Amino acid sequence: MPSPNEKLAESLDVLETLQQGNQRVFRSDDLSRVHRERLVENGFLQEVMKGWLISSSPTQSPAKARVACVLLGICARYCDERFGEQWHLSPEQSLFLHGERTVIPDQLVVHSPKATNNDINLLFGTTLYDLKVARCRRPRLSW
Repeated sequence: MPSPNEKLAESLDVLETLQQGNQRVFRSDDLSRVHRERLVENGFLQEVMKGWLISSSPTQSPAKARVACVLLGICARYCDERFGEQWHLSPEQSLFLHGERTVIPDQLVVHSPKATNNDINLLFGTTLYDLKVARCRRPRLSW
């Protein structure tokens, strides 16, 4: 019977494989339930919203985790999967992002024809608002 440390090491190996290529954002389906629960319980993964997780560290401060929540690409990956290429951030937030502003807004606004005008709660009081628009006026900028 493997010890708890051996079980955690096995789960960390699975996480390390998923993190290849600097990937830090995962769907819940990317891991088995056992590995996912073990990694969340031990602080190596953090749920951002239902079905979405980010890598974290058991010693990471909440402020750093909040920045990681957005900057590690949870919003981009979620929007890519949900809206395909038909989305972009609000103009103001795009400027802040490209100007390398380090303060994360309390609400990110995503424009898309496929949006439903809903707030999605993320970590630490941050929300993602998907704003339905008739069409995307310009191509999405990569970030």
